[in-house]
Amino acid sequence: MSTEIHHIPNFAGKIIQREASGKKAASLEIVAPTIIAPDEEFTLKILMVDEKGFPVINDGRKFTLRAAGPKLELTFSFPHNGIAYAEIRKIKFKKEGIFRFETEFKNKKVFSNPCACRHGMDKKIFWGDPHIHSSLSNCMVQYSRSTLFAFNAARYLSCLDWAAVADHVSNGRCGLDKWKEQSALADACNDPGNFITLPAYEASLKGGKGGDNNVYMDKFPSIFIDEYENGSVKTLCRKLKELSQKENFDFFAVPHHTTRTGKHGEIPGKIYPGKKAMPVIEIHSKWGSSEYRGNPSPLKDVHPGPSYAADLLKQKLILGFIGGTDTHATMTFAASSLESGHIDRLPGLTAVCAEKLERDNVFQSIRDRNCYAACGERIYLNVTLNDITMGSLLKINSSLLRSRHIHIECAAKSNLKSVEIIRNGYCIKKINPKTWKLISDFEDKEFLNKKNSLDEGKFYYYYIRVRCLSGATAWSSPIWITA
Repeated sequence: MSTEIHHIPNFAGKIIQREASGKKAASLEIVAPTIIAPDEEFTLKILMVDEKGFPVINDGRKFTLRAAGPKLELTFSFPHNGIAYAEIRKIKFKKEGIFRFETEFKNKKVFSNPCACRHGMDKKIFWGDPHIHSSLSNCMVQYSRSTLFAFNAARYLSCLDWAAVADHVSNGRCGLDKWKEQSALADACNDPGNFITLPAYEASLKGGKGGDNNVYMDKFPSIFIDEYENGSVKTLCRKLKELSQKENFDFFAVPHHTTRTGKHGEIPGKIYPGKKAMPVIEIHSKWGSSEYRGNPSPLKDVHPGPSYAADLLKQKLILGFIGGTDTHATMTFAASSLESGHIDRLPGLTAVCAEKLERDNVFQSIRDRNCYAACGERIYLNVTLNDITMGSLLKINSSLLRSRHIHIECAAKSNLKSVEIIRNGYCIKKINPKTWKLISDFEDKEFLNKKNSLDEGKFYYYYIRVRCLSGATAWSSPIWITA
């Protein structure tokens, strides 16, 4: 196998070093694509960072990486001058399986995220952070960095496939001048096939009106819409729709940290904009998890009302799951010491299932709920119910009422602690793998009826929750069975 070693481009390196130059090496990160096919060329990315998550500079040490299943060994060196970042290109696996790369760092084994090598996988998994803030947000600017840094850090420090800088616009934080600046920078950093920038901004709304929502678009309009003073998420989406019809773009809104006290994200029916305008919820960020009341990683101050994902699903809202960071240090994997004190949980991530790494594909995959949320690690998760993928809706029939077949594949960088099947808010099956990967099938033979339905026998949902010993977690988008 003839591989190639590449390092960080000069311009990107200058930007990153100016705002985040690291010191002593604390960890080695190895990032592999989550899904590949046998004999398909792929790239492995390796980065050495300090305790803050900043890249180490001028450290030309040598490493050997191994993948046990394919019996593959790769040797490379970081550059003696510049950022300790390397790409090993043109790697191939010959056989199918779920693999990890490993090496030694500071006398300990270090693993990559898992890589599933399969024939017949028509979609890849592309990892992104949909919720990054830069200095243009004018919010906690003592922690933040430039927008140009945001995109380059997402690509080369966090090794993401896509990212959205969702800077604030409400409370006078953005005008046409900043809007033009962030739009131009996002479009300039968009590199289809390699790294995607998703147009976005954060619109703040008051508690009871939808709370804070990020707006995602397939292209930037001439100006943003803000409804903070007198509107709701429904009026926000209505005005965005009017603008989109004039300027030919598409959009959707995503509520985040919905359980935040004060500016909470309760969504009563009168302000719900519909499943097309609001297809997903950000279930986890560095603020904490908004999955269900009593979860192990809640926000520090929690709203007492029905604002968890479990509450919104109980309202029969069709919402998939994404994860983001809400980093104001402008780095997905920034250490907690670089953030404000209330933003100290594991970094959230979103995995989109798409055929190509292009802006339209990433946008549409989230719109279709063909995505899942994770925090802490890039966890591989493949879930089907009767061969139907996550985010889908199934029509009730007599066969589905009698039995449902659930297939789960999952793997992580660290060992799996538990894999849970959630039906209508309750765990109906828990598996304790005690290893780093699992392939499992479960037949739910409990008859579905009015007693275990959320709507007189007409509404059911399933999703999978994966927890790792490291604390990392993944949540599949639900699959619904409805009338």
